[in-house]
Amino acid sequence: MTIETIILTVGVALYLVLAGVLSAGRAQQVHGYAHWLMLALAIWVAGGWLLVNATSPDLIDIALTVNYTGSVLVPETGVMVVAHVSARALPLLVSSLLWLVPIVSLVIMIVPTLRPMMWSGPIDYLALAHAFELQRGWWLNWVHLPYAVAVYCLAVAGLARHARRQSRRLRIELLALAAVALAPLAVGVLRALGIAPWHTVSAATVIAALTPAVAWLVLRHGALFNDSIGHQALFDQMSDAVVLVDDHHHMISVNPAAAELFDLDGRHVRGLPLQQTVPTLAALMGDPSTDANHEAFTLNGRRLALRVSHVRRPGDAQVLRLLICQDITETYRAAATVRRNEALFRTLIHHASNAILRLSLVNDQSEYPDFEITVANPQGARLFESSPDALIGKTLGRQLFGTAVSDRQYALQKIVPVIREAQATGRRQDIEFCLSENGAKRWYRLLADPVDKDIGLTFIDISSERRQQDALHSQAMSDALTGVLNRRGFESAAGNYLHNASETLDAALLFVDLNGFKAVNDSFGHEAGDNILREVAVRMRETLRLQDIVARIGGDEFVALVTDTSRDDAVALRDRISRHLSHTYRLQDGRSVNCSASVGMSIYPQSATSLELLIKQADDDMYQVKAGHHKDRLRVDARMRLVE
Repeated sequence: MTIETIILTVGVALYLVLAGVLSAGRAQQVHGYAHWLMLALAIWVAGGWLLVNATSPDLIDIALTVNYTGSVLVPETGVMVVAHVSARALPLLVSSLLWLVPIVSLVIMIVPTLRPMMWSGPIDYLALAHAFELQRGWWLNWVHLPYAVAVYCLAVAGLARHARRQSRRLRIELLALAAVALAPLAVGVLRALGIAPWHTVSAATVIAALTPAVAWLVLRHGALFNDSIGHQALFDQMSDAVVLVDDHHHMISVNPAAAELFDLDGRHVRGLPLQQTVPTLAALMGDPSTDANHEAFTLNGRRLALRVSHVRRPGDAQVLRLLICQDITETYRAAATVRRNEALFRTLIHHASNAILRLSLVNDQSEYPDFEITVANPQGARLFESSPDALIGKTLGRQLFGTAVSDRQYALQKIVPVIREAQATGRRQDIEFCLSENGAKRWYRLLADPVDKDIGLTFIDISSERRQQDALHSQAMSDALTGVLNRRGFESAAGNYLHNASETLDAALLFVDLNGFKAVNDSFGHEAGDNILREVAVRMRETLRLQDIVARIGGDEFVALVTDTSRDDAVALRDRISRHLSHTYRLQDGRSVNCSASVGMSIYPQSATSLELLIKQADDDMYQVKAGHHKDRLRVDARMRLVE
């Protein structure tokens, strides 16, 4: 449903309501034929609604018929209303002639054979745009539309002329009504002359959009109340208790709601002093010269709010006072419940173990928008090294995050945009980030939840969970015996490095295999072998740099990815590792053993560009190096037998 359709629908409904209200009050002779004018306007707007929602040529014909009928009925009824309120009776002949053209136009539109005098096809119906191109007949162009415009202008001019003889306040209201009436006239003339295309907003839409202004001005003209309370139906149907008193504080009338509330007989209240009849209202009326809202009061167990308004009847200097009592008992109870719930909420927030903040957006124009803190519990205040009272009212952004986050730009670029995203999308945002507290890093999970126009922040300390995850990850990626990476950890770390490395940057992969390690295990036992493996890992770490990646991938096989190096440097490093690993190993029982190592090498990206191929080529190179050894030898001190 489009906005135009909604406006037209509401317009039809409101004009029909106005017609009913004015019809109910016609005996008071306040508006005379005004209810017929409202009905004609409803027909005009209904025609516009049908025209917008028509889905076939036949429906378009019906819509145009209703629309043009309303467009010609409005000027005629308008002239009659103006004549009535101006106390200028129209002669019978003039009244008859006024209706001649509308009747003829209606007959032409109803009879299919005569309809081409108004419009003819083909009508190009565009379903998406609701645009119509029609060929207008001579009656529509030269009689119907000019006549409707002329009579319309006559009615507006008559209303303006009548306004000149009224009091200043009423004159302003009548001239405003005349000005409102000119808006659809202007649109209609532009469309009729072809200046405004048919797919633009119609006069019916303009009339529908102006319904509130028409209702306010029409009901005020003649006043909502006259000597017998005009528009009694509307007055009686009000749910609020309404009491009308004169300037001497004597009651004129009450509606049924007031009669029930104050236990009055609505038929016999006229002339009764308000002070004696309803002393509570008399005491609350206050300054008799101004409108005012008064504090709520309690009556018969009900909580009421009093509104005092002043109304002046047209042509009468007497000022009437309208006392409107609204029953706010349920609202008052709901507010009390909200206050209790809010107190409970603040208690729960105060004792919550998580840091909780509530933010309001106060500056959305700068590069880094500011969010004002409106609620903060003690945990949230401690997060920013502050107290709740000191924190509330400050802005979350450059003012506060710089005090708690180790990297100020990190906080501004990661945390604040997440909060802004929650505010913009209306959906929860969930991230993890790290804060520096007393030199130690703590991890938090941030939940940013939209709360109406605000944002609720919950900071959950997940440092313990992160440490557990890191420990498990380390166990999964590390060799339990030596402390260096295992095969899985090496493939992950080395793979990430090669994935991000530039092909212009060299790296070397070293493959180390201990010569005769099986003989060590067989001769000295597995505990001695484990000691040697641990010592090998230590020596490789001492020889390599911190950024190099070392792992044990097999029983006595080690690998190392030497990052950002040249071939010559890699060869020198390989020889240095080979010499360092060939030094004597001292066992726990004091014995010593010599164990050499064969070291193979491949170069990235010359040898290969994938980790798998680099390992394979380094392994092949290692076997070529091992082939150069005539025999693995183990030497022990004089206390041990030599094992060949």
